[in-house]
Amino acid sequence: MIHAVDPAAGRPPVDPEEVVEMELRSGSQRPVVHDARTPGLLPAAASIGAGVIHALVVPEHLEEWWLFGAFFVLCAAFQMAWGVAWIVAPSTGLARVAIVGNGAMVAVWAASRSAGLPIGPEPWIAESIGSLDLLATGLELFIVVAAAHALRAAAARRHADPV
Repeated sequence: MIHAVDPAAGRPPVDPEEVVEMELRSGSQRPVVHDARTPGLLPAAASIGAGVIHALVVPEHLEEWWLFGAFFVLCAAFQMAWGVAWIVAPSTGLARVAIVGNGAMVAVWAASRSAGLPIGPEPWIAESIGSLDLLATGLELFIVVAAAHALRAAAARRHADPV
C-alpha cells in the first residue's frame, strides 16, 4: 500500500482507487495503473517467482550451452527486477514491458517444446516438458494477462475522467 498523505483529507488514502484520485488531483504525469480488482502484488509475486525458477535452472542450462545459461540469467534478472519495479512504481510502461518480455519468454518456451530451437547443441530437437517449465510458463502467462488488465483499467479511467 502506498502511504502517501492526501493533503486535502490530511490522512493516508484508504484504497487504491483513492490513491489514483489523489495522483490525478496532484497533476502527476506518472500513469498510475493500480486497480482494486487486480491487486498489484500478485503480478509482482508471479514475476519474482518465475525469476527464481529461471535462476534455479541456470547451472543446468550453462552445462548445455553458455548462451542458454546466459539467456536464463537475463530472464531471471528481468523478472525479479520487474517484480520489484511493479511494487515500487507500477505504470503503463511497465505493464507493456511485462507483456512483451514475458510473452517472448512464453514463445521461446513453446518453440523449444514443440519444434525445438534453431540454435544450440541440438538444433530443431524439441525438449521435454517439466513441472518447473510449466510453473514458470503459467506464471508468465498470468503476468501477461494481469498487465493487459492493468492497461485496460488505466485506459478506462482515462476515458471516464479526462483530467
